[in-house]
Amino acid sequence: MIKLIASDVDGTLVEDGTFKLNPEYYSVIEKLYSKGIIFVASSGRQFQSIRSLFEPIAEKMAFISEGGAVVWRDFTPFVPHPLPHEYVSGIARDVREIDGADVMFGTPGYSLCPREGTSMYKWLKDGYRFKIKALDSWDIPDIYTFTKAAVYYPDRVEEVTYSSGFVKKWQKKLHLSLAGTMWLDCVMPNVNKGSALKIIMEDLGIAPDEVWGFGDNQNDLEMLELSGGGSFAVSSARMEVKLSASGIIGNYENDGVLTKLKELL
Repeated sequence: MIKLIASDVDGTLVEDGTFKLNPEYYSVIEKLYSKGIIFVASSGRQFQSIRSLFEPIAEKMAFISEGGAVVWRDFTPFVPHPLPHEYVSGIARDVREIDGADVMFGTPGYSLCPREGTSMYKWLKDGYRFKIKALDSWDIPDIYTFTKAAVYYPDRVEEVTYSSGFVKKWQKKLHLSLAGTMWLDCVMPNVNKGSALKIIMEDLGIAPDEVWGFGDNQNDLEMLELSGGGSFAVSSARMEVKLSASGIIGNYENDGVLTKLKELL
């Protein structure tokens, strides 16, 4: 019996960086909740952005934000492995040297950016509706609990971070995963959506074969691997995600996840 459903957000439930969620999800998730099935929204977004997307039913859900760096139950954050300030400073220095790149640093409450007015800043603020603060400096102060860093480059972040040597340097220290074509998430080793989901499962006493998982990108792999009851990749997913999943469903334009949830009901 399925007792928990974990789903990625951008590229799986909605178009990346938008809030165009089919409102039918609200009634379906509420019905799941009434049957004792917990729905977990798992995303690289900050919590405030994910909660806003699911506001009408947020109190009946659990959340994984910052790509697995923060676990939320009853709107309370748990950060199992914060990002050290020395890593944050080093990432800021390295990203500054990549022409056209930018970086965002997550905290449980809001996101920090070196500069205001960049394309990344505007997209985070207006597209994702992040709570965001511009520092007007590449020197990041050591007064925050850092959850992750997200390197941004329009459409070619994978290519640029490899060619610049960024990946070669930081993959020795951090867990790096792609979140679409514009974002490279950087978190502590063993921090991912799967490790965050495991915390929720252990807290609720739920076994892997009682879990469904949905995703589309590299940063969903560990979560899908843990979803022993069924793991589903949307049709627009990266090939390695499709190969790891037990089934392929329609993408967000075709309400693939919603259709599968209604089948379960």
